[in-house]
Amino acid sequence: MRLLVALDLQTEGHHWLMDQGSRVAAMSGGTLDLLYVQTDPTVSESQLKSFQHRLDEMARLIPVELRGETRIVAGDLIPVLSTESRSYEGMVVGPREPGAFERLFKGTIATRVMREAQCPVVIPRHTGEKPVKAPKCLVGLDLNKSNTDWMLAQASDWVSAMGGTVDAAFVDEKPPVAGIRNADIRLAARKEWELVQAKWRRVVQAGLDRMDEQVRGEPLILSGDPAVELVGQSKNYDYVIVGNLEHTGLRGYLLGSVASHVVRNAQCDVITLPAAAYLKEHGK
Repeated sequence: MRLLVALDLQTEGHHWLMDQGSRVAAMSGGTLDLLYVQTDPTVSESQLKSFQHRLDEMARLIPVELRGETRIVAGDLIPVLSTESRSYEGMVVGPREPGAFERLFKGTIATRVMREAQCPVVIPRHTGEKPVKAPKCLVGLDLNKSNTDWMLAQASDWVSAMGGTVDAAFVDEKPPVAGIRNADIRLAARKEWELVQAKWRRVVQAGLDRMDEQVRGEPLILSGDPAVELVGQSKNYDYVIVGNLEHTGLRGYLLGSVASHVVRNAQCDVITLPAAAYLKEHGK
């Protein structure tokens, strides 16, 4: 697996991000390239050489068996990373927040990258040293979309490479039946709700059954807001895996996307999959 970590040499924390990328490469048996996107066209040749030297020095801290290339590419950050993502099986991006004004209108750097990336994006969120181990993962599914099998296959490939297991969750946004006041109607609604949940569970289980046994986890059927529920579940996992689909129109402006909320708030690392590109190509 060929991985790319995008570093910002003009901020603090890039050693931490490189270490997180090395951890993912070690788990997946991959190699790690280091990239710095030079967004300032006025930078001198001597400054570029200094940046390249720093990248090379950092690469020497990566174990030899994981070490890939170091490169500097000039251009605007998000378009460059989108183009670069076409050549990789995964990209590691930090959860750094931009200024308040930029964040309001454009979102976090990680969110903007995952929207445009053509490969899976890993966003490390934990702050301490995490040992290389078989991760426990959760993939969020939208059974109302046509990409369920693709999402499960992508999740299975990643989890298999890392030597972990994956549970699959579907969150039904319908309101809970507990809000119905009439006891008889509430009982009937609950029975109907349980039948619907059982149907969703069978669908999710059928998808999991197509995975290799060593990575196959359990189905989870939840109710509520998908973004909130997945964040709530994240404390039980090493990775949450979500598609990079965005809401559109007013709903998108007010609520953002499930992926954006998970990236900002998860209590574990996050992997986003390029579901938007898949659905664009194969239809909804």
